Amino acid sequence: MSPSPAAQTFIDAYDERTAYALLDFVAHAEMSRRSITSVSHADYEDSLVLQLAAEAMVSRLGETVRRMDRQFKDDHPHVPWSDIQHARNRVVHEYHHVRHLVLWKALTGHLPSNVESVQAIIDEHELTTMPSYQPPLLHAQIRENRSDPERQWQPAADPSDG
Repeated sequence: MSPSPAAQTFIDAYDERTAYALLDFVAHAEMSRRSITSVSHADYEDSLVLQLAAEAMVSRLGETVRRMDRQFKDDHPHVPWSDIQHARNRVVHEYHHVRHLVLWKALTGHLPSNVESVQAIIDEHELTTMPSYQPPLLHAQIRENRSDPERQWQPAADPSDG
């Protein structure tokens, strides 16, 4: 499968790595929505596991931004790319100074609008047509594959594939 003409134009302007990073960004944001921001703030504050998951999500989101072409980020300044990378660096390198309320506000308040902006870019350039894209595994997919050693780290089958 080849990328659509719109996706190929995007790849020619930037690179394939940026296209895949945009898709990963949305996938990681969805993981955050399902696992962290779907609970109350009180539950989040009471759960070390959720706080560490928030740190992991901020780290993953920052890494996807790091993989994006610099010119692409310059051409799309409406997404705060440097803020996202800075948050990742703080969580990874200055973990003893992490304020979990700030992470909560970023994931519940700022991330949804950033995801909307990124999804609009994906849709505009038809990046979902990228060949061989493998989204990050969701926990349920990993659990489903755990019983089969051959598929343990493979995505779960999509029921719509027939």
